[in-house]
Amino acid sequence: MKKEIIELTKNITGNSPQPVDVITDVVSKIGLKMDRLLSIHYNL
Repeated sequence: MKKEIIELTKNITGNSPQPVDVITDVVSKIGLKMDRLLSIHYNL
């Protein structure tokens, strides 16, 4: 799972060094998507 998130982050940021704010934003967006997937999963 960690590897997938790292790959996703690399794809989003284009592998270039980013300001911490951008990385935090990306991580929080991934977190929100994970929360939605989990809530959908548990609502079934």
